[in-house]
Amino acid sequence: AKTPDPDETLNNLDKFFSNPTGRRVILSKSKEDFRLKLCKVFSLSSYLSTLISRNPDLVEDVLTLYQDYPEEEELEEEFEKYKEILGLSAENLFRRFKTVWEVRIALVYLLKQEDRYTKLEKFFDSLTSLADFLMKKLWEHLKIKDHSLVLYALGKYGSRELTIGSDLDLVFVGKSPSLEEIKLAQQMIKFITLHTSEGYLYKLDFRLRPMGSKGELLPSISFYRDYYERTARTWERIAWTRARFIVGDTALKEEFESILKDFLFGKPITEKERREIRDMRFALEGNAKKDKDVVDIKFGKGGLIDGEFLIQFYMLLEGIREPSMLKACRLLMSKHELLKEVYDIYLFLRLVETRHRLSKENAGSVLNSKDRQRVASSIGMNPEDFEEKLFESLRRMREIFLEVFD
Repeated sequence: AKTPDPDETLNNLDKFFSNPTGRRVILSKSKEDFRLKLCKVFSLSSYLSTLISRNPDLVEDVLTLYQDYPEEEELEEEFEKYKEILGLSAENLFRRFKTVWEVRIALVYLLKQEDRYTKLEKFFDSLTSLADFLMKKLWEHLKIKDHSLVLYALGKYGSRELTIGSDLDLVFVGKSPSLEEIKLAQQMIKFITLHTSEGYLYKLDFRLRPMGSKGELLPSISFYRDYYERTARTWERIAWTRARFIVGDTALKEEFESILKDFLFGKPITEKERREIRDMRFALEGNAKKDKDVVDIKFGKGGLIDGEFLIQFYMLLEGIREPSMLKACRLLMSKHELLKEVYDIYLFLRLVETRHRLSKENAGSVLNSKDRQRVASSIGMNPEDFEEKLFESLRRMREIFLEVFD
């Protein structure tokens, strides 16, 4: 009865209690605040409740051992333990490890007493660090480290802003790729996307790489140099502002960074580019869900893409090489006053998106009226006040976008 959403709490408690280990956790002689924290999770996240109903011991982990986000040494230590003790295939070892730590990180996020935006950014950073750790481990496992290849991230993964259910945008670069190296890149993709008894590791998205999903998986560095000079369009300059090195040959990385910086900042942003960015944003708006009583906070008017395009436009204008949207916006705010408002709205929309994704399984960025009530409850807002703030945020973000691009 003390939780923000008693009905949701009861439904999720029922799922957890149906598991014998879950029953033992609930009925154990634990401190009262243990059950209160557990009920808070049941109230705020149907997605997490389902996962911990399958693995109830994870709750005890977080409430006793893991009360903060993990450091890399902790991940390293645990990974080695998993390898020694569990006797799983490599594919299932990586998947089990990822699930366990994703749940732990999400539980820390929900239960930690901290400013809502500070802990949101730490949550993004921690989920990204987990993905980085696994990509580096996989690079090692497949022995790709012996070759002249690098792996880059784009999108939310590139900007260190992964949330629950985010895809990974991956891009490979080779010095002069051999057939063996192309096969290694293919093996890595297969390893990540293969569905096993433990699920898949991550969903991947290749639409941002040169020539999209149909392009070469492992282009050479000379291909990139030529492509950036002759073929790449303005939207690709926007997308590559978020490019971030993950793992690979350091000499090749330095060479690629030089080519990338020239592509991003070598030519001025003129009126032509500004019009192209605006037109591209309006074209993406066609992907927004337009059903009655539904709000698309990513593709819709004034949504997250408006904010990202604004930040990325000013990054190109000012020559700032910073993959993180949030950090880049903070760097730009002192010179461009209107980005202070963009920053506040963007953070609020990312909070709404994250709480929505935690609140139910397979949630994206589209919220119906019931979703909005649930999110309002999860961030401690009155539903009417939340609706007012959400719609005013979207209206104002679009107003700023038009101010800059029209």
